[in-house]
Amino acid sequence: MKQGIIPEALLRFGENKVYANDVLDGWGLQSHEGGYDTLTDKTSTFVNRKNGYRLSPINEEENKDNKKVYFFGNSVMYGIGSDDVHTLPNLVGRNALSDNKSIYVENRANFSMNDYVRSTNLLKQIDISDEDIIVFGTHLALTVEQQNMLNGEYIDMQPYFERPHEMGEVFLDMTHMNKVGYEKMASVVYNYLVEKGLI
Repeated sequence: MKQGIIPEALLRFGENKVYANDVLDGWGLQSHEGGYDTLTDKTSTFVNRKNGYRLSPINEEENKDNKKVYFFGNSVMYGIGSDDVHTLPNLVGRNALSDNKSIYVENRANFSMNDYVRSTNLLKQIDISDEDIIVFGTHLALTVEQQNMLNGEYIDMQPYFERPHEMGEVFLDMTHMNKVGYEKMASVVYNYLVEKGLI
């Protein structure tokens, strides 16, 4: 983008430079005394952040009193390369709504979530109840030992993107995707939550 080249995975939708610049723009982080970070506010056509996190448009159609699903993680969970409507958290909410299920999603992902200490410090700042669900995403593969610590609550997304597949080019770079990639991930996550009886 710095050279004025739009990634092929965005061009396939006819996206223009305004869209590409907006969805690929990094975010500002505000550090807090408790050793955690939140996102700085932003208002634009495609990317909106308020009160420290990225907004999910699906919540405008839902009631905040519904079951909450919090999404934590890094830039993939945040949705670099995608507009607000096509982030993984918003798409999970849309899948639930299409399935006549009521949930409220919050996209709490940010770049510092790569840091275990800062991410757990952020978790401590949020009033999460026993009924709420936490989805934590990372682009790093977990070892078998780390997976075992999660008691089977782990989804490896790599098999869903192995070629050949019919999605076309979904990757903007090594880890970030366009809306088709996020739609696939959201479908997998949503189906997993349903199968587990969580939503």
